[in-house]
Amino acid sequence: MIRGRHLSGRVLGIVACLVAVQCLALTSAAAEDVNGGRIVSNVRDGTTLTLEFQADGLPEGTTIDPDSVVVTVDGKPVPSQADDAGSSTTGVRRAILAIDTSHSMAVGGKIEAAKAAATTFLDALDGYEVGLVAFADTATVVLPPTNDRERLASAIESLTTSDSLGTALFDGIASAIDQTSGADSTSVLVLSDGKQFGPSTATSDSVVAKAKAAHVAIDSVYIGGGVTPASLTTLASETNGKVITAALQTSPKCSNRRLPTSPRECSSPRNFRVT
Repeated sequence: MIRGRHLSGRVLGIVACLVAVQCLALTSAAAEDVNGGRIVSNVRDGTTLTLEFQADGLPEGTTIDPDSVVVTVDGKPVPSQADDAGSSTTGVRRAILAIDTSHSMAVGGKIEAAKAAATTFLDALDGYEVGLVAFADTATVVLPPTNDRERLASAIESLTTSDSLGTALFDGIASAIDQTSGADSTSVLVLSDGKQFGPSTATSDSVVAKAKAAHVAIDSVYIGGGVTPASLTTLASETNGKVITAALQTSPKCSNRRLPTSPRECSSPRNFRVT
């Protein structure tokens, strides 16, 4: 059976070429307002595969008819059953910014770029609690999730780079994931110029496992030249997140990221669990 919940950051990896979910009918004529959808989790139990499908950007009062959901494998329909469990259970939406303040961020205007990008995302968010984590050789929760935008803006602006060597990337992201606990809709956005460097309690594998357990997608803004570090791309791909670059002029659309740019673009998403 299928259950749906309002968990816009609830994302686990799945081999997209093998399974596809199609939603053929809306209960409203406003289908053109829907940004898109994606499979956000998959659990296998013997011969049964349970998928959770999230529809993004549905206008308020609009849902998908569960009878219209079609599951295909290699392009061929397979027997399935779908259910809509409604929208969020607590209504809490939470986004955590994890900003790299390591020594290397002091050069080339990187920390300024990170602050500008963070401020852009913050200004675009509506209806989200937002928290701030900074990481250099260690990770620090600068500000727990809050609705106080002035405090957040001040905290972002007050960030300074460290004189110590080390980038505790994994510890920083792990700490950010911890801050999403208790929310229905979750997201972590990492702003960094590089990869893990120096001691770290967390590892890439442990961060991925933590993110999957918490149903959090890890999105990243890479602030640096050359090829994006594998650490960022791996974390994103393993949690169904995205990596973009600091050349970004506007915040990304919520249909491709979990951070909305406006309430209109990101009304309550709905999830559908399919077996």
